[in-house]
Parts: sequence; structure tokens; C-alpha cells
Amino acid sequence: MSAISALGRLGAVVITALSMLLVGACTLYADTAQTGLEERILQIGKCRTIVEIADTPESRSTGLMHRDFMDQNRGMIFIFDRVGPVGFWMKNTRIPLEIAFLDRDLKVLAIARMKPFDLSQTRGPDRTLYALEVNPGHFGRCGSGVGETLEFVEE
Repeated sequence: MSAISALGRLGAVVITALSMLLVGACTLYADTAQTGLEERILQIGKCRTIVEIADTPESRSTGLMHRDFMDQNRGMIFIFDRVGPVGFWMKNTRIPLEIAFLDRDLKVLAIARMKPFDLSQTRGPDRTLYALEVNPGHFGRCGSGVGETLEFVEE
């Protein structure tokens, strides 16, 4: 095999790998950034997390359904019209999630894990005004948990 032939094969491998990365990046962007929802930065322990705002009946009912992937430092916060108990299920949701139920001050009341496509209901406490869905383990990775208060970061 000549040096030119070897370089040609190496170039093809590199181009293929870069193409795969580009397709993956485009899929991530399409899954999380092109939903039309407003995004904010939420400080969770030591992590800044970009969250999509689900504050309408339609956006709350759709949530993170039909997504194949969610980046590590992203999530969705559900804002309800009034304080009270809320319930979530994983119908048409392909990715595992961790959900935190928050009070009006963004204090974490409870955290639960939810499995893809699980139709059983995960219920939040009576004082819930917000619910935050992130990837499993996000709170532990960020050094936050029940009793912690989260805050929106002004850019």
C-alpha cells in the first residue's frame, strides 16, 4: 500500500467521523433548540442548566415527548397556573428523566426518576408550582437536591 493510498483511507475515515458528529449535533439542536419555547438559565447547585419554559397547557402536555436525546446541561421547567398537586407520566417520552417538584420559591420539594414510556403517574407534593425535568443524576452531579433552592440566572 502506498503512502498516498493510506492517506486517502485515513482522510475518508476522518471525513466520515466528522460527518457523523455534524449529524449528531444537528439532531441535538433540532431536539432541544427548535421547539419555539423560551429558554432561560437555571442555577442548579454548581451547574448552569439551560431550560425550556413550558408555561402553556399545550407546551406542558407535550413536554419532552418524542425526543431521542437531551444534552447533559439542558432540561425543561413546567410552570403551572397555581400551586397544587401535579402528576406526570412518560407517554411518548423516549428518554429517562429525573423530575424535581418545586414550590413558589423554587425550593426542591421532591425528586423522582421516570422511565421511558411508563404510563404510571409520578405525583408532586401539594405545594408544587414548578416541575423540572432533567437527565437522570443531574441533581447529584450538580451537588443539589431536596431542600435546595434553585434560581434563574440573568444573562
